[in-house]
Amino acid sequence: MARWAALVRPDVDVITDAVAVEDVPLARLRCDIMASCVDSRAARQVISTCARRLNTVLVDAAVQGEHGLARVAIYGPAPDQPCLECRWSSDDYALLEGATPCNPVKTAESSGHRPATGAPAELGALAAAHQAMAIRGLLRGERTLISNEIFINARQQIMYSGRFAHNPACRFDHKALHLKHAHDLNQESSVADLIEAFAPRALSVEGHAFIFDAACQVCRSFEPVAPHLSRTLRLPPCGKCGAQREASGLTSREKLNLDRIPATLTLADTGVRDGDVLALHHVTRPRTQDNLFIEIGHQHD
Repeated sequence: MARWAALVRPDVDVITDAVAVEDVPLARLRCDIMASCVDSRAARQVISTCARRLNTVLVDAAVQGEHGLARVAIYGPAPDQPCLECRWSSDDYALLEGATPCNPVKTAESSGHRPATGAPAELGALAAAHQAMAIRGLLRGERTLISNEIFINARQQIMYSGRFAHNPACRFDHKALHLKHAHDLNQESSVADLIEAFAPRALSVEGHAFIFDAACQVCRSFEPVAPHLSRTLRLPPCGKCGAQREASGLTSREKLNLDRIPATLTLADTGVRDGDVLALHHVTRPRTQDNLFIEIGHQHD
């Protein structure tokens, strides 16, 4: 897709990240308008959260091949504007557990082919075209498009449009982060550098946990590991039986207490990368809403 886009518009820089969207450092997603076209509730939830945290409008597109439907919804970043989860029921949250891998995985129950969506290419093009028109309107300042949704029934050639409302009982907090860019800090900076600049007691990275132990998949023995974000953790084989080890959720922690690790460690040693948004927890400001949020590395415009 990046090569195709470069052929169409060679003057546009295309940056790709071939990883799960939740593993992309948050600040790398900062933009004027975020557009999504994914095929799982979990991915949509992550993207919606990222857009809110970055105070960005989200234009989400979707198709349903079985009924020939295309949908485009526009979510604003204001606290009183509806988000993706405002319309979710408990059933929607329960369906988050289901996953369809992009890469074929052969099992005893499958032939190794990923399931087809059943959506023809022209249906995706129809959704993308309306998504592009919505983005063009937003760039022209047409803010009335926010909280609007368009449904297109391609088979019956019918289009529906409407607005959706903010749900006061929504499970999502609708909060945006007020980011401070730490110009002198990057992933190669030491923990001591971070402490000198901001004097935090602990740090966390939203949506990720720090792992302190790993369990063998075969003998189930536990081995300690250096504190590391689960996102980028690569574990060596078990020291007892040689089988693959996996991160232990029993000992994962949202916060990394900086007084319990060597100050000479770099932030990269803990799994932090440039573009990450760090929540810094202070002694004088222990409450979550009073945390300081900083972006490290080169500022992404």
